[in-house]
Amino acid sequence: EETIQNMVETLQTFASMRIINANMWICQEAIKQIKEDETILTFGADYSIKSVFQEAVKQKINFNVIVVGLDTDDGESVEIAQMLTNADIDCTFCQINSLPLVARKVSKVFSAKHIQILSLLFAMMVLQIARRI
Repeated sequence: EETIQNMVETLQTFASMRIINANMWICQEAIKQIKEDETILTFGADYSIKSVFQEAVKQKINFNVIVVGLDTDDGESVEIAQMLTNADIDCTFCQINSLPLVARKVSKVFSAKHIQILSLLFAMMVLQIARRI
């Protein structure tokens, strides 16, 4: 029983010190990258992305977001679009096939970490489309 309790405490300490603190640092660094009146494109939105946008709102940074989803049933993307709209952030939701129409407006791409490979390909596709426009 005591050994199990020690293991639980050790895991909680690790989670707190390593994972949560790392996420907070990443969030703060990402917020530093958001400039006034710029447009950020995001594909997928995990806890980290939501934290960045929420903190930027608290810091009263004026920015726009284009949320790209696979379709209107993409609950994660629709959820972050709704959260941003409720926070009075200019937010547009579009499906991935609309990307060529919005690419010219985008200055940064933030993506969810659980889809890093897809996000990298997505960011490369945005850059290619933007160069052609």
